[in-house]
Amino acid sequence: MKLAKLFNSLCGARIKNVWFVYDYGEIQTLYQKEQKIADRLEYLLTAHITSRFFEQDNSALINDNTQYKTNFWKFVWYNWKFVKLDFTNGWSRPRIKFCSMMTKLKLTENDYKINHNLLAQTKLRLIAKEKSPLTDHKYNKVFIQFKDPFHLEILNQIQLSGTINELDKTLIYINPKDMIWDNLAVQSNFLCFARTLVGNVLTFCVIIGWVIPVAFIGLISQMPYMTALIPFLSWLNYLPTYVTDVISNFASVILLMSLAELVPHIFRWISFIKCKRTGAEVELDVQKVMFIFLFIHLFLIVTISSGFTVIVEGLVNNPVSIPNILATNFPKCSNFFFSYVIIRGLSYFGNNLLQVYQLFCNVFVYPYIDFTPRQKFNRISSPPHYRWGSVYPTFAVLGSIGLVYCILSPLILVFCIVTFLLVLFSFKYTLRYQYSMENVSENYGQHFPTALFQLYSGVYFMEVCLIGLFALSRDENGMANCLCLSLLTCFLLVATAAAHHQIKQVYGRLLAKNTPLNMSRDASTFDELESRSSELNLHMYNDTFYRQCFQHNQRVIWVPKDCYNVSSDEVIGLCQRGVETSNASCELTTNGDILVFSNPPDYTIL
Repeated sequence: MKLAKLFNSLCGARIKNVWFVYDYGEIQTLYQKEQKIADRLEYLLTAHITSRFFEQDNSALINDNTQYKTNFWKFVWYNWKFVKLDFTNGWSRPRIKFCSMMTKLKLTENDYKINHNLLAQTKLRLIAKEKSPLTDHKYNKVFIQFKDPFHLEILNQIQLSGTINELDKTLIYINPKDMIWDNLAVQSNFLCFARTLVGNVLTFCVIIGWVIPVAFIGLISQMPYMTALIPFLSWLNYLPTYVTDVISNFASVILLMSLAELVPHIFRWISFIKCKRTGAEVELDVQKVMFIFLFIHLFLIVTISSGFTVIVEGLVNNPVSIPNILATNFPKCSNFFFSYVIIRGLSYFGNNLLQVYQLFCNVFVYPYIDFTPRQKFNRISSPPHYRWGSVYPTFAVLGSIGLVYCILSPLILVFCIVTFLLVLFSFKYTLRYQYSMENVSENYGQHFPTALFQLYSGVYFMEVCLIGLFALSRDENGMANCLCLSLLTCFLLVATAAAHHQIKQVYGRLLAKNTPLNMSRDASTFDELESRSSELNLHMYNDTFYRQCFQHNQRVIWVPKDCYNVSSDEVIGLCQRGVETSNASCELTTNGDILVFSNPPDYTIL
């Protein structure tokens, strides 16, 4: 194999596993269809088992078993299409019957078997293609696992080929679950360039054009002006006063909050357009563009607008003294940020501790959507995790605001310290007790230095503002009295830019994902690395870095065990008909609730 010979000749690297990338379009469609049918089959089987359980005995409904009653009516609500209620025995003891449940169950079972066989045949064809000679068409990307991680570091930091666009784009320490397979399948370098260009244009349009929806929401809070500017909305003037007050006061706030929550999702979608290959790359890209977006809309525009209200009155009274008015009133613009910084910190602190969204979902959403054992297991085993690409920019902008006004209004430093201490405490709490500390889109500490370098934006803006303030400053005779300070600040600005460039040159490569080779070798001996690599290989199956549709794990229909052995009969019948089914590790309790004790039978850990 050419790659093995090349790597062995360069540094003696030994390859353990190789995964080629193929076009999984056809098999992916079949796989998604099979998963939907399997989910439907699990839902129908669980509904059938649960309905038989409730049909056997309704005595708990007339007792004080509140949990039983809750689960009963929840089950009726979830399966209202199949339920008929018989209240001949009274409202306290209804009987339930299902319409055409078994017919739908049989049809779904047949569809599952047909699609499963078709998927198996397609996999066999793709396996044959995988074993075919290397002259056959394969994607120009490959996953390689080395026996010694030290060789991984060496090969990632050297130029492997002298040909343009050959062996020049590498990714290390990637999670198979973090791969964006659709972007990985893009073959053409020109298409990648075109998509990146389109993504950058869209990013620019979002950053600049975001003023339009925000301005429209601002018009909603001023109903008379909005109806005057947009005549076809004049019918709003005829609504009752309390309705227009609700629209003006609450609708605008809700829309603005929704619009703000939409921004990270838009930038993640744009990062997908840019052909980012992993979620980790997406998060780094989102961090960069989100900072620019927030710095412009949260800081620059707010500063200009808040300063404008202070300046207008002076301009009307004395239009000639524009420079003096700007120099005198610019520090007053910081009053808004005193309130904003502390309110932002308190709101983030309170939301992190209370977790309003998770609390609402746990009480009102999850109990009504977790119907099958697999749905419940997937939710329980997938704790929320932070998407740092949209978290760091928020606090980088707050830090920049503190740096800008630390000289003009030093009191803002107190507010920033209180805010960051509260947020630090809340993050420590959530990462310890609520959120997962393991992140699929792991960047190994790259977000933090990126945020630190973004703070230079605040330093530059502060120095530019000081230059303007010193240049516009006048004494009682109208003469400039701070030109020397202005020139000194200009020199400081140049020195800051030079220091910024030098720091980035010195520490840029050290702050990347690459590990210095001397640290990598000193950390462990070769024998330790070899044994550690061997231990890792026990969990690295041959299909680890194949797309999920091509992994060789068999889907098992998972249903709960019940006290009337209905599920056991269904499991035996389905297995005899060729559908692998199990009721292990979950059961339907006497209260009608589903308890999950362990992983699904087909669960695999990568």
